[in-house]
Amino acid sequence: MGEGESEVRAALTWADEVAQALRGSRTDAAEGELTWPEALEQLRARAGDGPYTGRQRQPWEATIADLTHAACRLGPAVRQQLEPRLSELLAALSTPPNASAADRIARAVRLAEELLLQTDGGQLLPAAWQDLLGSVRGNVGIDALDGRRELLHVLLQRSQHAAERLCRQLSGVMRDDAVSVQWAQVRLGDLDVITPVSDIAGSAAGWSAQARADLCKRLVATQPLTAHHVVWHAFRRAATSKMVEEYGPVTLYDSEGCGCVNLTADLGC
Repeated sequence: MGEGESEVRAALTWADEVAQALRGSRTDAAEGELTWPEALEQLRARAGDGPYTGRQRQPWEATIADLTHAACRLGPAVRQQLEPRLSELLAALSTPPNASAADRIARAVRLAEELLLQTDGGQLLPAAWQDLLGSVRGNVGIDALDGRRELLHVLLQRSQHAAERLCRQLSGVMRDDAVSVQWAQVRLGDLDVITPVSDIAGSAAGWSAQARADLCKRLVATQPLTAHHVVWHAFRRAATSKMVEEYGPVTLYDSEGCGCVNLTADLGC
């Protein structure tokens, strides 16, 4: 690592690191590892695969190992929200399945169904956000950070949010981008008067890191928009300094790069 890179890394605040993490994608996470919802779905899908001995034993053991590993990757806030069902599920699966395990497996599957309902309903999103912040502020390591970021993304998707777009907007808020902060305030109904984007583009909102984190927590707790709309506008005599530029919920594309005649803007509403 060069001297300049070390200085940049040292200058990053925890809010900057959260913003960077939110710009990541699922491809950055460990390959082959199931997320918590995926592990629950795998258990549910295997519900009728008895008996639990002979050739069926190994697939069941692998399913239980995947679920146990996914549970270990959960942050403390999410785990707390999942109790007591989480502990009951892990207890039901703590003993390897055998010929008399049908009732125990059936109970585990019922618990998995209940946990999936909780997972898909959006109730875990504030806790997942809290765990993501904790992984950065507590220096728990890159693997834990990736796992908690991935879980937040998956939970947003499963609760019908536009996960990629919302994560970009959360990242903008954590960077103190004035356009992103204003968008968040509008989304939450906190603003009656909106400053034109052209007046604040590229400027800082001036919010403290904790205030930005609290604003993001409120955002992830909101109900998803009823629909996702993309509006295309064409501008004459317009130009961007890059192929793609983002200003909060507005994404500008260079016309030559996307095969359009003029500069276009994609507004996710």
